[in-house]
Amino acid sequence: TWMRQPHYFMALYPYTYSAGLTIGTAVGQKIAAGDQTTIDKWLEVLKAGGTMGPLALAEHAGVSMADAGALRSAIGYVDHLLDQIEALA
Repeated sequence: TWMRQPHYFMALYPYTYSAGLTIGTAVGQKIAAGDQTTIDKWLEVLKAGGTMGPLALAEHAGVSMADAGALRSAIGYVDHLLDQIEALA
């Protein structure tokens, strides 16, 4: 149950999941589209490891978590995937 999983209700902990998925979706879409700049930046992010904080790494990858654009884009992508799944049913 949720009571045995304290990380579900710890302050802001679940936010890290949605932030990570938002950043990953934004970067993944650009990489899938063949955006070489994003590919190069993502490799730099991976090489940076823990030398920068999460928001700085996201910014370096080209994803700003300061505005709602990245989140809206991720939601739109999931909506698109759901449309594709429904079309298969």
